[in-house]
Amino acid sequence: INEVSSRGLPMISAVRGLGLMIGFQLDTDALEATAGFSGEDRAASLIVVDALAEEGLLTVPAGSDVVRWLPPLVVTEADIDKAFEIMNKVLNKLIT
Repeated sequence: INEVSSRGLPMISAVRGLGLMIGFQLDTDALEATAGFSGEDRAASLIVVDALAEEGLLTVPAGSDVVRWLPPLVVTEADIDKAFEIMNKVLNKLIT
């Protein structure tokens, strides 16, 4: 969890989890002020999950402000790096 937290993803206020099941808590106050979220009736987690899926990263919402990542047990370090690259790209795109 500490390594994940140190990656510095935009608009993530907390990271928590157990083993490979990781939840990224979205900073909803900050997100609501950005272009990608203004005027949306859906929960922030749903918006992010849909945007991540469009880029090829499958995640699941866990409530209105948490995006959960559930990688396979055979995930490689390269897969993890790619997942963070996609998350960073998507979150930066949504907040600009």
